[in-house]
Amino acid sequence: MMAIAGIVAQAVPLALMPVLSRLYTPVDLGVLALIVSIAAILSPLCTARFELAIMLPERASDAYSIAGIALALAVAVTLLACVLIVIVVPVLESSGKLDEHGSWLYFAPLLALAISIGQVGNILANRRQEYGKIARAGIFQQLVNGVTAIIAGLAASSPLGLIVGRILGTVAYTAAFWQGLREALRGFRRDWTGRDALRNAYAYRQFAFFNMPYSLLGSFSRDFLVYAFTAFRDVALVCDATLLVVRTFPSAWIVPTLAFFSLDAMKFTQSDYLTIWLTHGLAINLILISIFARWPVLLSARTTAFQR
Repeated sequence: MMAIAGIVAQAVPLALMPVLSRLYTPVDLGVLALIVSIAAILSPLCTARFELAIMLPERASDAYSIAGIALALAVAVTLLACVLIVIVVPVLESSGKLDEHGSWLYFAPLLALAISIGQVGNILANRRQEYGKIARAGIFQQLVNGVTAIIAGLAASSPLGLIVGRILGTVAYTAAFWQGLREALRGFRRDWTGRDALRNAYAYRQFAFFNMPYSLLGSFSRDFLVYAFTAFRDVALVCDATLLVVRTFPSAWIVPTLAFFSLDAMKFTQSDYLTIWLTHGLAINLILISIFARWPVLLSARTTAFQR
């Protein structure tokens, strides 16, 4: 069922893409890609990847305390990101280093927060073996996302419809796990305390030290062309179909594999940490290779843009 639901969830945006491509301009789709890319960078920072540790404790109270850590971090990091964006964006706009699309950056922390809470809820549902709920949530997310974007696009074509659709779709996905999230938070002071949360944070600190860097590097490598074209102020090129295919290879396959390896690396003893850091070095080298291998594609696209 999970596999079928995953296929359906991926098929929904593909089926709606012909409609969206006629309602929105390439610039609108490029702005959405930029916001989603920034949110993908922020979401691992929001939870420090502690949500991955929810599956490990034997006691439910310890799992709930880890969920509480992840949610508290998500709120704190989101607030910090909002403050930084409020300060930095006007300065960059006034200096001419940021174009008219900079105002859409304010939505990135909100999307990152919704993604982070949804990830915590997803892992809690996995722990409770609520696989049907997870499958339905993925399909519901894509439907809300697509329908909202289409309705907003019919009213007025702007990146706002795409961004709001993505945020509402993620919120709908998170709402599917509200029961588990509420149970985890209601257990505070009844089943677990702040001291328990700190103890578990220290016990599973490897997720912040190892999995979070992998996720950050993976997100940056996967969306490298989005940042590059944005820096060159060619946001419309982000949605070029050829580039979207090219930018998913090879890091989209390398990083998840290494991320799963890091879970096994957590089982090593203290004396084996050198092996873990050597693995980090290999991962960074592979990711850098995947990034710099794309520069000819980037330069070629820039040449095409100038010829236009």
